[in-house]
Amino acid sequence: MKSFYRLIELVTGAKRDEAARAMSVFMALLLLLSSYYLLKPLRNSILNREFDPTSMRFLFLFIPGISLLFTRVFNWFYDRTPKFRLIFLTYLSMMVCKVLFMLLLPQGGKFLTLMFYFWTTVYFLLAISILWGCISTIFNSEAGERIFAFLSLGAMLGALVGSWASQALAASVYKGQTLLVSAVTMGAVLGFLALALRHTPDYVDQPPAPKTLNKAPKHTVWKDLAQLWQRRYVRAIGVMVFALAFVNTVVEFRSQKDIDGYLAQEAYLKHYAELNSSLCQSQKCENGVHAAGFVMIRDLRLTDQDKRQQQLSTWLSEQRLNLSAASQYQAFRAYQDDLDARTQGYLANINFWINLCGMLLLLFVARPMLHRLGVRQVLVQLPVCLLAVGILLLFPVGLWMLGAVVILVGTLNYSLNKTAKELLYTQADDEARFRFKPLIDGPVMRLGDVSAAGLNILFLDLMRLPVNLTDALLMVAGLGLTSWWFVSSWEVGREYQELKQTEALGTQQLA
Repeated sequence: MKSFYRLIELVTGAKRDEAARAMSVFMALLLLLSSYYLLKPLRNSILNREFDPTSMRFLFLFIPGISLLFTRVFNWFYDRTPKFRLIFLTYLSMMVCKVLFMLLLPQGGKFLTLMFYFWTTVYFLLAISILWGCISTIFNSEAGERIFAFLSLGAMLGALVGSWASQALAASVYKGQTLLVSAVTMGAVLGFLALALRHTPDYVDQPPAPKTLNKAPKHTVWKDLAQLWQRRYVRAIGVMVFALAFVNTVVEFRSQKDIDGYLAQEAYLKHYAELNSSLCQSQKCENGVHAAGFVMIRDLRLTDQDKRQQQLSTWLSEQRLNLSAASQYQAFRAYQDDLDARTQGYLANINFWINLCGMLLLLFVARPMLHRLGVRQVLVQLPVCLLAVGILLLFPVGLWMLGAVVILVGTLNYSLNKTAKELLYTQADDEARFRFKPLIDGPVMRLGDVSAAGLNILFLDLMRLPVNLTDALLMVAGLGLTSWWFVSSWEVGREYQELKQTEALGTQQLA
């Protein structure tokens, strides 16, 4: 039996009296991420059924406001309800919403589709935020530095399980039950959370103070943000989250555009070899690719489907090429299928390596790194990496380098950075965990996303700046924010260490 507990401690970092809590929380995170990744593909497929995919960047502009509304409603109840009871009620309401959408979505319609898209995009941010807030209450800093890497591993496994389950359901006769399965899975999260609380020593779900019950404080959006800004500790976390969201969006815009360009060129050379060869005989080609011909074929997808063949025929006549428009349009359809397959395969491969490398870091690197270097040094690794990446992406890079950049950033973000950031809340109070944390993980993070998207629209669509200049301006803005992020991470890491030492000293004096 002693060897069994030794194995548990080796794998999880949990001591004997913490093992039940650690395994329960591990399963809660795994199931919560599974329930979300069951819905993520469904959300996108339903949106594409009713809207053009290019409209997503404009829909994104509304998400911070909707996320803020969700957070405001939660905070209203937080001032009036015992916190752990509130978590259970919040999850139950989300489960009811999933069942309602399952019943209503088959009726179709753009309004219902938008409601589902916005709700699915923002509800999970609140769900995961308050679960991690609860975890930060269940474990102290010393235990968190041993156990949180294992818990983060549960979240990564949940994303893999949910993605696999979503694919399996989509290919089965039960594809219409995806929302129900997600709701039931979320119910299981509550069961494991209750089990973790049962094994938490001295756990009591304290109600709000009597004065709060009699007259709950009136919080406005600006007052919440102002109070967040005034509290140095949580402000630093907010800066980290905002900057990460902004820079991630900038890197994604750049990498996705370039990846699409490289893969489209490969598909073009395969399916339009004859066209490309004919154009290169009469005109100059760089690296064996006729630039105008490639751009014409690549951008044909922007034309209405019923007008593509006519546009292709007109262009072939202008180029004085003796090629059949019908055959070239057939080649375009094959080109599109090939490009879709290449893109899906490439991105799936990137996600595989992010998850594999992330799990290896969490299993073998995170715990000894937190123990030997401390939270402060772990927190600054991702901003340092992104400073190097931002400078690199100011210049043209190849496809393999883009893939390496995306894998490196994703791996560090979902493993070391996520674990260290959540550890910061173990030295925060309940207001920071359950009032300000949802505000940071929801509206503040989405504000970072939408700020990058808004600047992209401003530079590219309104000011009509060249694409390369737009990319450079966004990257420079990202580098500036990342520098602020680095300073904030360094300072909050120092404060975390001081608070942890004070806590340890107080525990020793009591003993």
